Amino acid sequence: MSAITMSLTGDRKLMRAFGRLEGRVQQRFAGQAAAESVKPMVKAAKASARAAKDSGQLAKSIGSVRRTYRGSGASVVVIGVRKGFRVVIDGKPRDPRRYARLVEFGTRYAAPRPFLRPAFDSHKGRVIRLYSDGLWKRIRKEAARK
Repeated sequence: MSAITMSLTGDRKLMRAFGRLEGRVQQRFAGQAAAESVKPMVKAAKASARAAKDSGQLAKSIGSVRRTYRGSGASVVVIGVRKGFRVVIDGKPRDPRRYARLVEFGTRYAAPRPFLRPAFDSHKGRVIRLYSDGLWKRIRKEAARK
């Protein structure tokens, strides 16, 4: 599966204000805003995964995690299936991490029932707006403190 990246450009006023903040504050604000902005996408993916319901573990396991890389300071929010949702049903272990991609992309025996891609496609505009709004909110709050 390929990675999807997002970069914010175009709003020069926002980028100038963001550039005036310290490096650590920039990283923290960008990460917090990114983590908040993907919540509607995660919610939509969970709702879609409920349609592909067998045990319900796939929908429960969908979530997001924020990672910050030390060298570059880049904040990344990853949306997908989390670990820790393994259950035993009818004596057989079921781990959503092992079959989520088969549901999303299908197999030669089963048609695809995508849940992540439609959530991304339907919410990408909203996520970008929420990210921008979240950054502005944090920048204003930081400016008011100083």
